[in-house]
Amino acid sequence: MAAQNTVKPPVRGCITNIQRFSLHDGPGVRSTVFFKGCPLRCLWCHNPETFSFQPVLARDEKRCIGCGSCTEACEINGLRLSDDGFAYDAEHCRHCYACAAECPTGALAPLGREVSVDEVLADVLPDRGMYQRTGGGVTLSGGEAAAQPAFALALIRALHAHGIHTALDTCGHVESETFLSVCREADLILFDLKHAEDAEHKRLTGRDMRLIRRNFQLLSWEQTPVEVRIPVIPGLNDQDMVHQAIAGIIRQNSNVKSIVLLGYHPLGGAKVIGLNERRTELSITPPSRESLAAMAAAMAARTGLPCTFR
Repeated sequence: MAAQNTVKPPVRGCITNIQRFSLHDGPGVRSTVFFKGCPLRCLWCHNPETFSFQPVLARDEKRCIGCGSCTEACEINGLRLSDDGFAYDAEHCRHCYACAAECPTGALAPLGREVSVDEVLADVLPDRGMYQRTGGGVTLSGGEAAAQPAFALALIRALHAHGIHTALDTCGHVESETFLSVCREADLILFDLKHAEDAEHKRLTGRDMRLIRRNFQLLSWEQTPVEVRIPVIPGLNDQDMVHQAIAGIIRQNSNVKSIVLLGYHPLGGAKVIGLNERRTELSITPPSRESLAAMAAAMAARTGLPCTFR
């Protein structure tokens, strides 16, 4: 009997991009790998291009000149450009992206790409000296990196083999066993807490807090240090009573070492997302530095932990 081939194909993951020279995704200077796919739909999301777990077709309306090159290139007639607007048949799309290749202005483009661990390493390893000089490393963000656990684990282990510090930026809404398996491998957890009450959390993000709260509490039994990140969205979660309740959740986890308040900014609203995806338009004034400073001082007093803001 011929020997069976037991060589496994390399693990692949889906990402949107790799951001080098990042200063806000963990300690030191870092590279941030943005994983595609997220279980939440936060109204204020700064990275809406990561919503879907697969590569999708995206269209930048500002670049489209209505030439029709894309519709002619589509073999399944899945694109339609008319006086009524632009229509895309996502259900039958073959993801060949011939339409994007024929677009003369770059208005159509695939959003997301499948990569191997080696391909990511080729992008981040050239900055290894900078990571070492600044105490930096590589952060897995998204989207939700822990929702692609096989690829996240393979990437973390490969980075560790090269002596590179890793951080996992997470919303915490992943099945607990899977979530902990990724967290145990990382050197730092950047854990987002967006609210403290189930109904409001679901209204703002599409999911309640039960799984997130459970995973946050489970992290208190692990060894990996945690930094809590709280997005501050005026009118939605910046009330003092909300922050007081979040502080109560934080105090239950002895592994939390620091807290960062992330002031809302509207940059995510300008990003191109996948065709047929929708999001609510917000009209929100970003919080002032004075209000963020006051919230940070109050959070530090309530938790006994250092709290900064940006």
